[in-house]
Order: sequence, then C-alpha cells, then structure tokens
Amino acid sequence: MPLGDAAQAKSLVPALITEFIGTFFLVLTVYLCVSEATANPGTLPLAPLAIGTALGVMVYMGGHISGGHYNPAVTVGCALSCRSKLGSTWLQVLSYIAVQCFGGIMAALVGYGLRYEPTAKAVVLAPSSVGPGIAAEIIFTFALVTVVLNVATTETSQVPGADGNINNQFFGFAIGSTLFVGATSIGKISGCAINPAVGTGLILVDTFFGGGASAFTNIWIYWVGPLTGAGMATAVYFLTNPREYAPVDKSADQKA
Repeated sequence: MPLGDAAQAKSLVPALITEFIGTFFLVLTVYLCVSEATANPGTLPLAPLAIGTALGVMVYMGGHISGGHYNPAVTVGCALSCRSKLGSTWLQVLSYIAVQCFGGIMAALVGYGLRYEPTAKAVVLAPSSVGPGIAAEIIFTFALVTVVLNVATTETSQVPGADGNINNQFFGFAIGSTLFVGATSIGKISGCAINPAVGTGLILVDTFFGGGASAFTNIWIYWVGPLTGAGMATAVYFLTNPREYAPVDKSADQKA
C-alpha cells in the first residue's frame, strides 16, 4: 500500500497498541530490576533472568499481532530484510519506532515513580567507556536481531500448521534467552540496552531527574550501536538464508 493509505493506517492500530504494551513492560522490568540491583547488589544475578523472561513472555503475548518487536533495532532489521511477507513500509517502521520509544519513556517514568524516594536518583545507563560500550551494544544487538530473523521470520525452515501459519513455539524462549545472555555478559560494560527504546527511556528520565545534561550525552551510543548491529545482522541474514529470497515456483505448486 502507498505511504499514508487510510486503510493501512487503521490496520496499524492494534499492532501499535501491542508494541506500546510490550515495550512498556520490558523497559519497566529493566528499570525496576536495575534500580533494585543498585540498592541491593545481592539481587544483581536475578536481573538478567527477569529482563530476558519479560521480553520472552511479551513476544509470546504480541508476536501474532505486531511481530513482537519492542525494539527499534529489531524493527529496522525486519524492514531491511526486504521480504514483503513482513509487511514493512516506512509508515509501519516509523510508527513502530515512535511508539516503542514512547513506551520506553513512559515505563522509565513509571519506574522512577514506583521507586521514588527523596534521596534516590534515577537509574543511570552509561557505558564503562565509549569504545567497549558501543562495541558491546553492536555485538549483542547483532546476536539478538540474528536470532529474531532466524527463529521468528524465516519460513523456508518452518513447517506450516493446519491454519497455514508458521508453527514455531520456541521463538519467544530463544529471543528472551538471547537478551538474558547479553545482560549477563555485558551489563557492566555497556548496561546492555541493545534497544534504543530502553536507552532513550532510561537516559531521558535520568537527564530530567538526576544526571542532568551530562547523562544525555550517552544517548547516541544506544542508537548507533544497536542500529549498526541490526544492519550487520540483516546483511548476514541475506548471506545465510538465500532460500528466503528465491523466486517461488508457482507452476510447481499448481502441479501439486
């Protein structure tokens, strides 16, 4: 459909509501877990598990409605994969990213309110240093988007169910587990946002309720890193999944 088509815009509404809900609960979980781990370091090992589980269950919740992206990097990766079955247009891509970022900001605000104390500061998201931080964001966003593309969108390796839909019951677990691995591995290097919506929400709330303008200077890391990782993942997907782009032999289907 052409950009701005009224019917297309209407069809986006359920997907955008789902993306907001999923991103909201993902970022809220991140905020509350990091806030608790900061106050009580003994709970730190549980934070990656809770965050990965939150993403997994939200993917199961909304995957059939919106695709369960909850992450601008995933949305960009799916769009760049250039397969019409994903239904990605610029309207959908930009709408998804806007709603995801809005959900992230609202979740961080709610998290700050739930954990508010007169002497408490907002959760701080910042790399240990710029070079390792952005490298970590690129590497693990690459891993996340690669997993998403392969387990949730690849059709040639899946078996359609009775309803014609792809029958893969493990995609949510795989995607959530990837985030769990990332959060455990690079949490102390970059904070493991690997999601511009997470970075935007946490950094904006920290800017206004704690760190001031200096906190905002890190926001580019959490956009450049994840989007670069998503682009790399898409390039590798092109190379490793040529069957996804092979022309469909309609004559063979008709003979069958």
